[in-house]
Amino acid sequence: MIIIVASLPTNKDHVPDYLQKKHGCINDDNSKFNCYYFEKNRIISECNTFSFPFDTYVYGEQADIMSKSLLNNIYNPEKGDYIKLGKLSDNEFISLKKCLLNSSSVKKIFICNLVMLHSALFCT
Repeated sequence: MIIIVASLPTNKDHVPDYLQKKHGCINDDNSKFNCYYFEKNRIISECNTFSFPFDTYVYGEQADIMSKSLLNNIYNPEKGDYIKLGKLSDNEFISLKKCLLNSSSVKKIFICNLVMLHSALFCT
């Protein structure tokens, strides 16, 4: 079974006013806030063709674990639920994973799965 750690991107801005917004990880352990911020119109794909047209966020607290088959049942591209537009560049994907791994707001079970994806380590 393939396990996916997923948090869907959104253009809803929930970043507290006291935190600086710049492309990349926004993390505040004191308030348990974590997100990865994609600045609008910044190229993020491996083929250098895709950027989000709006400021876009992936919130660590919204991360969920599911099997690939469950993900495909919930969000079906054949029904128009989403369109695959590209793949994150390696640097962007590594930065996103590090952001979630280093967050105190992401549940430990998610972090364990991210670590396994990143370096084939096992968590207890």
